[in-house]
Amino acid sequence: MTKHQRLFAFLCAAAVLAFPWLAESHVPYRPEVIFVSPDYPDRPVSRFAAGRIGVVQPSWAWGYLVVAYRYFNGTSLSAVEQKSFLAQKDLHPGFALKPFDWRYEHLGPPQRWVKARGKFRNTKPPTNQPGADWWEYTDGDGCLAGAFDTAIRTLHDRARRFGANSPQLQEWINGQDQVFMNCPLWGRISQGEVLPQSLPNTADSLLHADRAYQIAAAHFYAHHFGDALRDFEAIARDSTSPWHELGRYLAARTLIQEATISEPDDAANVEILKQAQERMHAFAMQTKDAGLRHSAFGLLNFIAARLQPEQQLRTLCARILQPDADFGQDVSDVSYLLQNKIGPQPDFPDVEDGSTEYDRKLAAWRQERYHKIDEQSSGKEIADWILTMASWSEWSQQHALARWRAGKTLPWLVAAISKANGRDPGSDELLAAAAHVPPESPAYLTLAMHSGRLQRERGEFERARRILDAGLAQAKDGPISAFNLIKKERSLVAAGLDEFVSFLGSRPLQFSNGAVDKGESEYCEDTGWDVKCEKNLFLGPGKEFYPQLDFNAAIILNQRMPIETLVQVARSPRLPENLRLRLAPAIWTRALVLDRPDLARTMASDVGGLRPELKPFIAAYEQAKDPAERKFLAAFAIAHFPGLRPLVEDGSPRATRFDYADNYRDNWWCKDAELEELSWGSSYNKKKVGAVPDPAFLTAQERDVALKERSQLVQIGGPGDWMPAILIDWARKHPDDSRVPEALHFAWRVNRFSCDDSKNRTREIFTLLHSRYPDSPWTKKTKHWY
Repeated sequence: MTKHQRLFAFLCAAAVLAFPWLAESHVPYRPEVIFVSPDYPDRPVSRFAAGRIGVVQPSWAWGYLVVAYRYFNGTSLSAVEQKSFLAQKDLHPGFALKPFDWRYEHLGPPQRWVKARGKFRNTKPPTNQPGADWWEYTDGDGCLAGAFDTAIRTLHDRARRFGANSPQLQEWINGQDQVFMNCPLWGRISQGEVLPQSLPNTADSLLHADRAYQIAAAHFYAHHFGDALRDFEAIARDSTSPWHELGRYLAARTLIQEATISEPDDAANVEILKQAQERMHAFAMQTKDAGLRHSAFGLLNFIAARLQPEQQLRTLCARILQPDADFGQDVSDVSYLLQNKIGPQPDFPDVEDGSTEYDRKLAAWRQERYHKIDEQSSGKEIADWILTMASWSEWSQQHALARWRAGKTLPWLVAAISKANGRDPGSDELLAAAAHVPPESPAYLTLAMHSGRLQRERGEFERARRILDAGLAQAKDGPISAFNLIKKERSLVAAGLDEFVSFLGSRPLQFSNGAVDKGESEYCEDTGWDVKCEKNLFLGPGKEFYPQLDFNAAIILNQRMPIETLVQVARSPRLPENLRLRLAPAIWTRALVLDRPDLARTMASDVGGLRPELKPFIAAYEQAKDPAERKFLAAFAIAHFPGLRPLVEDGSPRATRFDYADNYRDNWWCKDAELEELSWGSSYNKKKVGAVPDPAFLTAQERDVALKERSQLVQIGGPGDWMPAILIDWARKHPDDSRVPEALHFAWRVNRFSCDDSKNRTREIFTLLHSRYPDSPWTKKTKHWY
């Protein structure tokens, strides 16, 4: 855990201790396992740009859909186009450009600048916020990468001219430090503009020219555009300045920045943008600098996208399908134009943000907008395909099929089969066409996954298995997301339970927030002197991720399989050992909660071997004299181990030690009253649960039994009701039982730390303990009631 993450965890823990209601009002949080990248292809996306397309997701950012279309259309990206695409940072959300590797250290433009600067000055660059070394954790914030690259080139040139230890170079560094203090937004807000100091007349003429440029740049980054324009125009007029040509270019850039930084559609900003267009066009026609001319034409396209959007979109949609050195900028402009046509996400009166009703209304609005815009997409092939892929309306399904039938092109086959259902009349021809696409095609994995899905939906399980097995063989060395998607589909058509188990557990692509390092989760309490974390849950030998259960697998195990079948799953030699460690105790717990001593006995040796700390409780349960004591001992055992729950979690397992009550209430299980469902501590979408298909091998009888058991568990409820009620009842009926003080203490702990909104009986428990057993060590441990 890094020092910043430790500090965050400490502050959260302190807040919960000081204000217990904070923990009571929030569900537990743990790092989420990402099996499939939803917003962009597997990182680093440079592999995707080179043609490793994987399985195309409609939820990908539109720039990636453009690249996929190019490859499907038979026009690969050249090395120049790939570089151009990857250079457009606005196209790549989050950490898409970086590989996911806990050993990987990214060196971005600010870090490269600091490294280069360190050769000539031992001190750190100054910061405009105490303790906030922004350049250590950013890709540039308010300054683009080119600013740092220019500074590095100039630094090395001035070191050669003035000398590495010269006063002139140190003064130049002072000025550049002041420039970059204007990059972080919070610095501009809290400190205001930071300007390099003017130099005396006796200073070197080159240093004077550099300082004039540094002051202009500081104005620019601080968004003081009037001052920046004045200074860049002065530099442009000074033919002796090495920044003379760049000054003309940056004067026009300043107008562009001013016009687009706030409200680009504002009439005043439109006029400023027209002035920028005129200046930039004149510069592009006159400059002899090839690099600046190229950049100027790129910015003219940028301006055209804002002043003549329809015309520019048509131009770009045609140009983007052909080899183009400016491919990345064109993709960025197309994405901007399409998003601008759709418009900002609306607010819906009297509908709460994030609610199911809000999501429904937003989806309907989005589909209507996509449809309306796509109707106007004549002559804009790529826009038509993107909007169709990104839509899930009935219209998009019909439109994709019609477009494929009209031209029988590969991009539209991908779109049509992605939208199709196995019961659709057109699925036969789509499956036949997909069967003729060779494995070397960039669309093969997408078509294999959806072909297998269509065959499953048609009940053609053997055909689905053949298609998906071929897809898995091809995806083995490809993107992890693609392999996991095909593997998940393959598990649903498993020929039997044993084969299904062999597909349980998918390799994580990554963990949310990079929250797993060296085999331990950063979201459990590790105080340094008393470790309260489970060990080696995430990373195995060689620092490879252990397989984890995805959402589908967890729902199938928890809701679709009867407990007898789950016993077979847990004891199958095909089950990965890290998953057995989670599943076997969960089945034993389910047997206890459902009062199935026969199955608890069956699982006893497995669970005792995996969790030796449970052995005394297993033995006591099996020696119960009657059903009443058995029920008491079941609750007694489970209450001791907050890691016990009658279900398995999807994604990452509970990270806190098995016997320790997590301060964030990631303990036992929860009852979600809204969904009338049990969960593992975090709410999940009812629609998502309903969308998980049953595995093909499950019989109707098995599904019926599973449904009845699930209803029993829901009726029993959450642990905060079930366990304390049993333990308190036993204590009142058997006051002389030596186990009662211990049982009451753990009933108190369950009531205190369970995650569901249970009946709070801590005062009742506290009073019972202290009045009847004042000298018990368990009473002394129960110091409060809440």
